[in-house]
Amino acid sequence: MSKLCRKESNRVASSIKDVPFYVSDVRLGDNTKDVLACRAKIAMLCKKKDCGFMIISAGKTKTIIACSIPESKIDIINATEWTNYATKNINGIIVSIDSNDTSACIEIEKINVEEEPIKMVETARSNSFVFLRIQNAIEEESSEEFLRFDDI
Repeated sequence: MSKLCRKESNRVASSIKDVPFYVSDVRLGDNTKDVLACRAKIAMLCKKKDCGFMIISAGKTKTIIACSIPESKIDIINATEWTNYATKNINGIIVSIDSNDTSACIEIEKINVEEEPIKMVETARSNSFVFLRIQNAIEEESSEEFLRFDDI
């Protein structure tokens, strides 16, 4: 695990407070290995917080979306479905999928290398929020209490 990965894991884990779901960007670029290590470390650090989370990293050639759902929340949200929904409207080719009910990771290779990584991240973040609303995982009136987006 790289030093940056440890730093990002600790940053995200410390930001997760009293919410059932959390979405955050991580500055790990195209490094799938670090994104997966980051997801594992956040899950370990947040085990007692009982929070499902998604992390999104984008680099020059691909975007990586990874999530983890605690066992207590799999009746509300399925990790595979949440991650797949996050990829909607992202202009790219899905090159790798690793998923089950409690964790998922998808790599999306860019079609247009000129496209800004931030655009892909924002699309994935927005889609993840829409999915949580569709699944009634967050309440319409008080969504700020139920979901935290982390801008970095």
